Amino acid sequence: MKKIGIISLYHQNKNYGGLLQAYALTAFLKKLGFDAEQISFKKDIITEDHLTLEILFRKLRRKLSEPVKKAFAKDIYHNISSRTAMFKEFEKSIPHSTDVYTRENIIDCIYNYDAFITGSDQVWNLAWYNPEYFLNFAPSDKIKISYAASMPSSQIPQSRKNTVYNHLIRFDAISVREKETVQAINKLLNSNTAKHVLDPTLLLERNDWDKICGSRKISDKYIFCYFLGRNRKMRKTASAFAKKMNLKIVTLPHLCDICFSDLNFGDEQIYDLSPNDFISLIKNAEYVITDSFHAVVFSNIYQVKHFVFSRTDLGSMDSRITNLLELFDEKERFCFNKKRSDTKYLIDLKDRQLNNHHPLLDKAKILSVDFLQENLDI
Repeated sequence: MKKIGIISLYHQNKNYGGLLQAYALTAFLKKLGFDAEQISFKKDIITEDHLTLEILFRKLRRKLSEPVKKAFAKDIYHNISSRTAMFKEFEKSIPHSTDVYTRENIIDCIYNYDAFITGSDQVWNLAWYNPEYFLNFAPSDKIKISYAASMPSSQIPQSRKNTVYNHLIRFDAISVREKETVQAINKLLNSNTAKHVLDPTLLLERNDWDKICGSRKISDKYIFCYFLGRNRKMRKTASAFAKKMNLKIVTLPHLCDICFSDLNFGDEQIYDLSPNDFISLIKNAEYVITDSFHAVVFSNIYQVKHFVFSRTDLGSMDSRITNLLELFDEKERFCFNKKRSDTKYLIDLKDRQLNNHHPLLDKAKILSVDFLQENLDI
């Protein structure tokens, strides 16, 4: 049996969606009859010549807030470490290379695989550009494809266009997660090379996820709030909605380092939660309120009513959310402006049933599976 190496944001990932998409692509390829595993790759730290205004702002914000964090957040950091341990344990459950590769030695892995896939998730986020995610190490005689690779912005910076072009012309097939990225890449390559495919988490069926879903964590009825951004407004709206519905709020605070907006948010804050239990929290919630792509995915898989807010940190993530909501015909659930971010809007929408017939999603899944089978015909 031929072997496929997948390079993604897998190694030491501390994001629920990031690890679940890595699990999903590996598991689905095995369902198709391929021998696949994640390549354990430790990505390089961005050097100064790669800095963008976004990263500079984040570095400055982190530096200014560090003394404040250290003054009162010792317990929080301890709790975050327990969550990290859960991530590491789940990471082990995903088939992966025994060796951990770096930029210096990743070329050594080429003898272990017959084909390479980069993706899914933000492997092509140029803010942390790593050429390895463009399969620069893979030789010309090995199949090289991308699957649902993502860029947070559909615009390829002028300073990166030649670099990206030279990487992509080496690919045997290209697929991406956002429609806007399809357009950007095809414009760059002056072709119709790039295809639009589903995030790997949508390739698996509900019964596949049930096999790894954790047991129910919260006995009471609750709203699960999962926020990666730092927007206080959406937390206030969620709190007001929970009060109206007479439901408790369950949160996973401080997902991207210390977040001051999370300090007094929610009735029950959980830290030591595995990706398996993350699925369970969504599955058993009355409502999910989020700014996360993958929280929306699992809300739809388990038919849980949900509302998705725009993440207001620097760097728009809205295109991937709008693309996703189009597949489920539920664009009204995107709370992207002042009117839709109001508690009244959520209350007016709370009883609207989710669609359980998704012709666009079904069509996209067929195209996604065909892309993998046709281009991995090894």
